[in-house]
Amino acid sequence: MDSLDKNFLLAIGYQKTGSTWLDHHLWAHPQIGFYNVKSRALRQIIVGTRPLEFNLTHCRAQVRQRLPLIPANKMPVIGMERLCGSPHSGGYDSKEIADRLANLFPNAKVLIVIREQHQMILSTYNQSVKGGNSMTLHEYITESQSGRYAVPHFDRARFCYHHLINYYIARFGRANVLVLPYEQFCTTPRTFVEQIVRFAGITVDDALIDTLPFTQRTRTSFSPRAVTVLRQFNAWVGQRNQFTPHPILP
Repeated sequence: MDSLDKNFLLAIGYQKTGSTWLDHHLWAHPQIGFYNVKSRALRQIIVGTRPLEFNLTHCRAQVRQRLPLIPANKMPVIGMERLCGSPHSGGYDSKEIADRLANLFPNAKVLIVIREQHQMILSTYNQSVKGGNSMTLHEYITESQSGRYAVPHFDRARFCYHHLINYYIARFGRANVLVLPYEQFCTTPRTFVEQIVRFAGITVDDALIDTLPFTQRTRTSFSPRAVTVLRQFNAWVGQRNQFTPHPILP
């Protein structure tokens, strides 16, 4: 059996929906039955290959070479938020990536975690400020309306989740796509995890699930005041990037 025909679990995001917690505590747990596949090379192959240069046979061979020896009793997980597209560029390549995943891992199951859109957009904006953005929230979310289509920008339409969800269902089958709300992870994390484990077809003792650090969070949020101060700082001495191409003091 080809190693790529195994029942992979593809955890594609979205961003800001607990992916880091899942990566650190569920996928990497030695006794729960998942095998966390960590590889920057895989990210480059799946996401970084130019569309006109993507050759399925060649890429399958490259991925096969880079996959570790996965234990027979483990379900391999490829968890990368970037698989659902970048929020700062409108998810312009999310369909391309979905097609690549379907061709590379035809028998995979797909986990998609979504979040209430207003909170998601605000969290995405705050993340962009941490990354050097000097734009106001209004400037950030309206940039795509400028009529300049040379470079992808933030696009609110990306958060109409049903488009990407329906496409994954079309490519992998309804039974192989699980969609969960991030809000459930915040309020009833045990139920959230149980659904993922059950979807993956893994049998786990309840006592083992109880040992997971459900109250532990891996990242803290900036206050609105801190975001404002950092944004203004970025405008003066930030690094050149897609958000602040011309800082006053580069």
